[in-house]
Amino acid sequence: MKKFLCILVLAGMSVVVYAQSGLQAYPANMKCVSVINSSGDIVINWIPPIDPLNQFYTYEIFQANSGIGPFLLITTINNIAVNSYTHVGAGGNTQSRYYFIRTRWGPGGTTASAISDTLRSIFLTLTGIGGGVARLNYNDIHIPHLSTSNPQFDIYKSTTGVLPFNFLISTPQIKYNDTIARLCSGVSYYYYVELKDSLGCFSTSNMANGSFLDNIPPPVPVFDSASVLLNGQTILGWGVSTAPDGAGYIIYQVINGINIPIDTVWGFNNTSYTFTNTAANTNSLQFVVSAIDSCNNVSILSNPKNTVFLQSAYDVCAHSVRLQWNAVQLEGGGLKYYIYISENSMPFNLVDSTNSLSYTYNQLNYNSNYCILIRAKSKKGITTSSNLICFNAYGSPVPSFAYIRYVTVKDTNSLSLAFYVDTAKASVGIELMRSKDNISFQTVTVIPVSTITPSYYYVDKSPVINTMNQFYYYKAYILDSCYNRRNPSNTS
Repeated sequence: MKKFLCILVLAGMSVVVYAQSGLQAYPANMKCVSVINSSGDIVINWIPPIDPLNQFYTYEIFQANSGIGPFLLITTINNIAVNSYTHVGAGGNTQSRYYFIRTRWGPGGTTASAISDTLRSIFLTLTGIGGGVARLNYNDIHIPHLSTSNPQFDIYKSTTGVLPFNFLISTPQIKYNDTIARLCSGVSYYYYVELKDSLGCFSTSNMANGSFLDNIPPPVPVFDSASVLLNGQTILGWGVSTAPDGAGYIIYQVINGINIPIDTVWGFNNTSYTFTNTAANTNSLQFVVSAIDSCNNVSILSNPKNTVFLQSAYDVCAHSVRLQWNAVQLEGGGLKYYIYISENSMPFNLVDSTNSLSYTYNQLNYNSNYCILIRAKSKKGITTSSNLICFNAYGSPVPSFAYIRYVTVKDTNSLSLAFYVDTAKASVGIELMRSKDNISFQTVTVIPVSTITPSYYYVDKSPVINTMNQFYYYKAYILDSCYNRRNPSNTS
């Protein structure tokens, strides 16, 4: 029995034709499956097989709701020239439907072809994922993608659901997110997907629609710092909101654990705010920030930020100041605290830095005016400053002068001295000092003084003194209540 195989070219594609015993059994070549209306009716398209011996009997069209069946015969078509069929009531608007065609040949259709490719109608689902974003999911009509199908799916969109729709985008993917910015009230959008075939037909999905609302809050802003200005006001700084429709920021002060809104800064590029209250001079203040978008969606609150509250304790006897402050958190970590001091209204100088929350500065000059602030700095370079403290480094009240009236030799081992002391203010006494070179002085004694007697006398007698061979120099210091030397006398 003779068998043969031949390859024919039909409309630009190869069709394999088998013949055996003179009987032909060729399948149709399915190309498109399209949902054509809101009722879900489906049209399928195919390329008829060749019939050189005029033995065609019928097409058998099968349909299933799943790719694994069961497939049921839904119609037969006895005209080989017919290349489409409308499946009324297919329900293509509720799910994908699957189709294949089988061809019968010969007397009574006794010979059946192999089945065609199984094609699946495109079923589009639409989901609102918030933020005015519509997520479209759909399927290909065949896996793998048919060689004659366009490589890309065309997506169409409308706000009315009435044709014609507007072309939105072409994509090779079987999903797409359509972002609809600034939807502050529900708006319905309609979509369908189309896949063209190079042989002239196209596969269209069902129409899907949904109402979309931007109800997703914007991302939380990165709150950098709360820094106290020299005038006691507080300036807050944060990063720009990454929300595409960011509109501004809400400022809250945290009082007793309660977030109290105090102001709104409009404009997403406006990333600072000055709190004009000067309470940061007396306490550490805490703030948080949230972002707000054009639909008035408000982000969660940022991490709180505290101001640095600097306190001081002046030690008059040590002529030093003890500084203490609270910890703060800045982006980047690795905090270090820098101490800046201004004396008598001169510019601020950096005097030291520490990782601690306290510091003692012991280089104060009596009766100078000082202003001090602390500046915290993170490894990322973010800084915040404390409140400013100012004080006078006063000393204990003491006589304004002590004067050595004379020094005279009494004998080889002693000298006589006379002093005159201001009686306007009391002191512990005067410290008498002696030197051989007028450079290095040693303490001789402390002479008590009072506010009653201005004149004092003293005999410096010692075996170390030799007035025959050595000059001696004397000077005196007034001692305050802390026994600090104050107001030196003349040298005699």
